[in-house]
Formats: sequence, C-alpha cells, structure tokens
Amino acid sequence: MEIRYQLFEKDYLLIQKFIGLFSIEDYLSYNGQVSKELSLSPVKKVLLDFRDLLFTETNDKMPSDFREKINKMVEIRKNINQNEHKNREVTLVILVENPLPIVIALLFTNSFSDSNYNYCLTAEKAIGILDIPSYKDNLENIILNLENSFISHDTPRL
Repeated sequence: MEIRYQLFEKDYLLIQKFIGLFSIEDYLSYNGQVSKELSLSPVKKVLLDFRDLLFTETNDKMPSDFREKINKMVEIRKNINQNEHKNREVTLVILVENPLPIVIALLFTNSFSDSNYNYCLTAEKAIGILDIPSYKDNLENIILNLENSFISHDTPRL
C-alpha cells in the first residue's frame, strides 16, 4: 500500500491518497510517522482519497476480516482525535467511488456521529464540505502531485 500526502498549511488542509491493497499494518505505521511529522500543524480539514484503494484483490467482495479492519481504523482515528487533534474541530471527508469502499467509508464515518466526518463520490462535493473553493479547478491535479509518500516495504514503487 502507498499513501501520498501533503499539508497545505494556509488552508489547514491535509490531503491523503491511498493506493493499492489496504494493509492495517501499513496504516498503523503511516499514522505513527505522519502523526509525529504533523503534531504541531494546525490541521482542521482532512481529505482521504480512497478511490485507488483496494480492500481485497478485486475490491468486489467483503474481506473476511472486514469488521476487524474497520474497528482498528476507528480506534486509530479516535486516538488521533484525542491526541493530535485534541480541542480542534476537524472536518474529514473520504472520497470514494466503488461500492466496497463506499460501505467502508459509511461504516467508518458513522462511528463518529459527534464529529464532522463525511464521505462523498465527487471532488466537487469534497471541496464544498471542506470549504476550500480555491481548489475547485485543480483538486484532481493536486491529488496526483502530492509531495510526500509512505510506501510499504511490500509495495513496488510506481
């Protein structure tokens, strides 16, 4: 799994693009690394792009450890909220387009009923929810050119 990311400080925005086959181990490692890097950054808006993320090899059936993975992702995010985002209102949007990631995003966001966590199917909708109109014409290009990468040792470099 590869995760590309970039902080846009002037907009308090963190964009993350997940690519490849989801690995909870990689997700844990990434969050540990990025939490340290961004611990003092004023993140108030987070965009997670799951459009190129696979939860199974074909992304058309539920993985056997589906619920376990969702619960672990929720646990990790709650830990981030209690530490790095403590006393901060954060809006999080998951950008998805395929049925299985949509289900996962729905279950994930529903675990945070007291937070402003959303999922959507279009970049335009994400821009509206995150209130970042200056990204309207080039969000897709920005996502394609994110500055930083976290790559699993098991993932071939693209």
